[in-house]
Amino acid sequence: MGNDVSTLTDRDSVLSEAEAVLSEMARMKAQIFEAKSRAVDGDYSDPDWFRRVNTALRYKGIRHQQLLRRAAELRDSANASNANSWERRFIEAARRRLKPETYQALVDEAGEEHGDGE
Repeated sequence: MGNDVSTLTDRDSVLSEAEAVLSEMARMKAQIFEAKSRAVDGDYSDPDWFRRVNTALRYKGIRHQQLLRRAAELRDSANASNANSWERRFIEAARRRLKPETYQALVDEAGEEHGDGE
């Protein structure tokens, strides 16, 4: 598992890793809960272990958030690509089916409304 999530390009694998991290976090939380429960009875855990597991849990939480953000970026990118390709196909179909002057009038109008041309 690398630390740089920006190199991950497959959304399914990002979500799979996020799920694995979440599962690890659940196990760690269960260990911490068990240690705290034993401490109530006076059976204290090794303080070094307790510190390490809590630190690791924080880092896992950070990793989980990074993975979820990356999955959202990949989803948004895929949605944008799909929208762009649909728009491009629509423009090409309009260009083929409309009279050149009608097509140009639409391009000009869209450019005025949007602040740019084609």
